[in-house]
Amino acid sequence: MNDRKKTKDQLVHELTELRRRVAQFEDTKSPLGDPAGPPDIDGSAYRALFENTSDAIFHIRKNMIIDCNIKAIKMLKCNREHVIGRDFNEFLPLVQAGGWNSKDMLINKMKESALSGPQFFKQQRLRHDGTSFDAEVSLSRIIIGGEWLFQEIVRDAKDKTFFYEGTIEDITEKKKVANRLRQLNEFNKAIIDHAPVAIFTLDKNGVFTSINPALAALSGLAKEAETKLIGFNWLKDPYTIQCGLARHIEAGLEGEPFQLWDFPFMTYRGDRNNFIDFKGVPLKDKNGGIEGLLCIIEETTDRVKTRAKLMQEAKVATIGRLAAGIAHELNNPLGTLVAYSERAHSCLESLPKLADVERLKGYLNIIEEEAFRCKGVTTDILSLLQKEGLEITEIDIGELLDGVIERLGTEKIRITREPALAAPLILGDANALRQVFVNLITNAQDAVEGRADAAIWIRTMPMEDHVLVEIEDNGTGIPDSIADKIFEPFFTTKESKSGIGLGLTLCHDLMQDMGGATSMVSTPGHGTTFSLLFQRPGAR
Repeated sequence: MNDRKKTKDQLVHELTELRRRVAQFEDTKSPLGDPAGPPDIDGSAYRALFENTSDAIFHIRKNMIIDCNIKAIKMLKCNREHVIGRDFNEFLPLVQAGGWNSKDMLINKMKESALSGPQFFKQQRLRHDGTSFDAEVSLSRIIIGGEWLFQEIVRDAKDKTFFYEGTIEDITEKKKVANRLRQLNEFNKAIIDHAPVAIFTLDKNGVFTSINPALAALSGLAKEAETKLIGFNWLKDPYTIQCGLARHIEAGLEGEPFQLWDFPFMTYRGDRNNFIDFKGVPLKDKNGGIEGLLCIIEETTDRVKTRAKLMQEAKVATIGRLAAGIAHELNNPLGTLVAYSERAHSCLESLPKLADVERLKGYLNIIEEEAFRCKGVTTDILSLLQKEGLEITEIDIGELLDGVIERLGTEKIRITREPALAAPLILGDANALRQVFVNLITNAQDAVEGRADAAIWIRTMPMEDHVLVEIEDNGTGIPDSIADKIFEPFFTTKESKSGIGLGLTLCHDLMQDMGGATSMVSTPGHGTTFSLLFQRPGAR
């Protein structure tokens, strides 16, 4: 490398000296216009520079190549006789990549070189075998007088012939490397843009510097994500601080990598019901200084909820086995209590209506009422544990609803079915459906109890493949904090005498077993709407 640099420096020095001596030669020209004779230049020294330079050099008289160096022969992959005396246009394609005519382009560059000095440009060239390569060309004009070669402008004996010397560097490999680098960058960008996980970077102050589409989707900002996030300081976001994520980011920006699993993440809206896996990798410069943080986020909310559901189901299964034993143990004695309280009550009916007898009848009524309540609880437990064996048939849901409403209707609470027309058939088990509607309508009646304008609306809405049934009340509603727990076993907002929290769980499970779905929307202080989605016969 040092030898090569030294040779080039020597060549520059030599060319400068030649320029000075040519200027002296110009001043000694005879009055007739003929040169007084070439200066005494060491031709062997120039030839050594000419042949040993690392660039390809051509001498051109008009369009003909009259000389070239060893590097030029190697570049064209041929012998000297294949080059000397040939038209230079034979080593040019007809048209350049930009649409320029190669011959016209070279002629223009020669003219510009004659008028303005050396020209530097890029051009496509041809080797002897016809293959093309990209080249960088330096073109300057020289004058050769007598037998000697000179590096700058010198007239020949006739003062007409001009020679052009061009230095060419093959940049094909450079271009290939640049193309590979560009393709690699595009490939890496495509991977990041199409990754199913959120990938983004923060600078050393915690400011967003880049994001990918997955983060835009995760944040809920969609197309506005880049506008709102780039330049935003995440460390100063109150939700990032409140959920504890900021301290992990700060540690990462101090050079400490971190990995968080199922982290309870708070969105910019303050939503806490999200979980993420978060990996932070410090970005360092060549000296080891921290430049920023590479962040990779994968949402795990569904996984966390599924795991919690499985744990809850395991708990319920354990409780269920215990409850089944209790229910079986209590069911027969309670049945006996109910039967004998009814018999005692009937016996007392035939006795005179004495005060003590009336009190005894009251006591027996309480026994009977409580026994029936206990029996109802054990029946619910057994129903929850023995849902198998449903008989799915076509059911007239309108007729079934009319029967349940007639059974549960009261004068104090208005129940309206909309529309009152015949409803389409659905698929389900008649007994299971009856129990679902009884539970939901009873819950609605409990919710509106005590209101002067107490009302319940039952709507039936046919859809393409399904039938939607809504049961709405104008009761107290369900608080947002417990709305996601109402279908859990043994969860209830009622007093203990009103049930143990299995009614909605049973409804939810029965609907699933029949191929349907259950959902709920509630506004505290305004009421609650339960939605039931049933399949229609012949649905796809």
